[in-house]
Amino acid sequence: MAKFSFVVVALVAIVLGFGVFAEANAQLSIDGYNMPVSANVVAGSNVPVLRLRCRADNNNVVINKLRISQVADQIYNRSVESVTIQYSGADGNGLTATQAVILGYADFNVTRAPIFVSGNGQEIINVLANFTVIDESFAAYTGDMPRFAFIHDRNFEAVAGDDVFRSVGEEDIFGNLMVVRKSMPTFSMVQLEDPTLHNGQLNELYSFSVSANEAVDVSLASIPLQMNLSAPYL
Repeated sequence: MAKFSFVVVALVAIVLGFGVFAEANAQLSIDGYNMPVSANVVAGSNVPVLRLRCRADNNNVVINKLRISQVADQIYNRSVESVTIQYSGADGNGLTATQAVILGYADFNVTRAPIFVSGNGQEIINVLANFTVIDESFAAYTGDMPRFAFIHDRNFEAVAGDDVFRSVGEEDIFGNLMVVRKSMPTFSMVQLEDPTLHNGQLNELYSFSVSANEAVDVSLASIPLQMNLSAPYL
């Protein structure tokens, strides 16, 4: 796990006939925290793809700008319409911002409602990708495999007091691979009305329901069933 930091140093001159006293004033670090795992995602949905943890030591820091990029094959840019970030402002209230993805980049400028990281505290930034619908003429293809990253030194701006910084750390923070699907079934077990087996008649052994998201119907091609019998019942 990569961890990034920058340090703000304030120099305070003390006129005593000699010397300068230097005092460390603020420090910010950003790392990946409980990252969303690789998963199948439904086209047309909003899915968490990154979780960034920002920690400030000493003084408050605000983040005005940041870049989220689609970093897998460029052809997968077609599957991502925009990126949304969720974070807290200085008053503690939750905020969201959405930015269109252009050539694989989502460059955020939230200067009017910045990301606030309190001194000796932390702030979590949740990053969601807004996937396009399946349309093989101009949008996503089923099976597209986008991946996202926070870019540490492009379109980045953080402010601590009067100091402005354009990068944080030395490496980007990468999320996990996502696979775009047209639809996905959801299976749920249904409780049997009578769990007892009766000789000489048909018995209900297992019951389940299948649902699909609203994007498209799901067809089941095959349904495997495995039965385990312990020795006393054979």
